[in-house]
Amino acid sequence: MRPSRLALPLLALVAAPTLLRAQATIAGDVTFASQYIARGITTTNRGVFQPSARVIVPAGRTTLTVNAWANYDGMRYDDPTRHISENGGAGTELAELDVNVEAARTVGRATLTVGALTYRFPNDHGTTSASNTTELYARVALDVPLAPSVQVWQDVRTVRGAYAEVAFARSVGPIAISATTGLNLGQSYGDGGASGYYARHGVTHVDLALAATRQIGGLTVTPSLHLVRGFDATTQVSAPGQARGLKLWIGTVVGWSRVAAFAGRPRVVAQAEPADDTAR
Repeated sequence: MRPSRLALPLLALVAAPTLLRAQATIAGDVTFASQYIARGITTTNRGVFQPSARVIVPAGRTTLTVNAWANYDGMRYDDPTRHISENGGAGTELAELDVNVEAARTVGRATLTVGALTYRFPNDHGTTSASNTTELYARVALDVPLAPSVQVWQDVRTVRGAYAEVAFARSVGPIAISATTGLNLGQSYGDGGASGYYARHGVTHVDLALAATRQIGGLTVTPSLHLVRGFDATTQVSAPGQARGLKLWIGTVVGWSRVAAFAGRPRVVAQAEPADDTAR
């Protein structure tokens, strides 16, 4: 809206150095889950806890995020007849550390995201450092009914194949409902990399989830329930020597976030000062 000449005094613009300030969001959470299922594959079939921390910085129309995430087994899972353990039954030691950097920009109703993700497995048994790898990824999410999104990860180090997920979500009252379908686009055994994750190409699994978020003091608490329908043979494994078409797991995420302001570099910006009344 153009200002009224009667409401405002005459102003003259002068240049002056001003210290700009920017804001970053610092956030963290811990997930407590009944088991660790990654992209449909049972990685640990007993309780785990998974802390993460991230810094989110706006940069013009782009948002930059740096995130670190870790997985720990809840206790020692070392019975070879019953347990699947990411760290080979080593107990509550660090089993996995993932670090990613991404940039996101909203264009109309679409949010476009690109990033890089590294995986580290500091284990002597179970999933070892031989599986360390890096992925590049891209995601498109639409702000329309059912919130459709598509994300593709390309492994550039160990498996050298692609994996994708197509997801839909909507809220019904306080409950968020989502459905995610995994697609193996080249991460089968013998696809050209040193290893693989799936037995065949195509649909790997479908994850149906219900979640509800509640604010408790300065924390957000989000319990969730997941029903995973496996289609690939590897996504049906639930325990040593056991396979199930349906797998159920529950989890709760406890999170927090803070906004931190920091000073930027000096920059010349326009400031207003009253005009000289004699210059009429």
